Amino acid sequence: MTKTEFRRLCGFFILLSCLFPSCHRETAMSIPPSEFTKDQRETLGQIVEKSIASNTSSFQLLPNEAPYDTSVYWFIQTLYDQATNVMRVDHQSPNDNRWSSDRSWKVHVLVSDEINAFVIPGGDFYITTGFLLTMSEEYELYYVLSFEANLMNEGLLLERLFSEINSNKLTDVVARNLGPDNEDVTKITRTISNLAFFPEEVYENDQYAVNTICNTAQWSRFGLLPILETFDDNMEWLTYRPSYDERGEWLMNFQPASLADCGIVKTNNPSGEGYQRYVLDHLN
Repeated sequence: MTKTEFRRLCGFFILLSCLFPSCHRETAMSIPPSEFTKDQRETLGQIVEKSIASNTSSFQLLPNEAPYDTSVYWFIQTLYDQATNVMRVDHQSPNDNRWSSDRSWKVHVLVSDEINAFVIPGGDFYITTGFLLTMSEEYELYYVLSFEANLMNEGLLLERLFSEINSNKLTDVVARNLGPDNEDVTKITRTISNLAFFPEEVYENDQYAVNTICNTAQWSRFGLLPILETFDDNMEWLTYRPSYDERGEWLMNFQPASLADCGIVKTNNPSGEGYQRYVLDHLN
């Protein structure tokens, strides 16, 4: 290659860099999930919550205000508050990167025959009536609540979301606090509600979930087993959170860090309360 040809080639690459500067900037600006703060995650969650509430064609929320009976919300919210109390207090995080102490992690029930549940950034939990009707006792629901809360709190949700949507896009949506009609917001909402994890991530999160159950309640830690037994191809939740080999056997044999504190309670139904009264009787 002559000097003239070399100069021409260099000039060509310089021209390309001028024509496409955004590519360079996007790469430079990309951030890892660890740098997406809890405040940003909470804002993103608020944006997604509004998007779900406004998109009635895809998400029909069970009413949670008078004159409707809100017993099912009260019941699930009580369990969710119990499972997430330590997470929400967040004493172990740095002072400048903690969950807001004055913000609750809300439960939302979606009227749908789908068998699904998901959590959004910031901790709000969504579950379908179809999924609630497949369960029969509190300890099953408590497992699902603990599992989803840990996906969010431990950062697995954010990591998976970053793999699906460019971090710059997420940062921009949060910085501009975009409304529910924005195309990017709609895409993010749809992605989160159908976000699929890898079996190895499910395995990791099962450990978090079991330890949460044993540290927060007297409910049995085996609430996932009845759900695994009812699995079929129409069960979206277990499709998006796919099982690993011998998952049921692993759950039976796993030794939590606080095994002595693990409970055996499955339901409060014998006393006339519990899942049957506040969930099944309400939804059937």
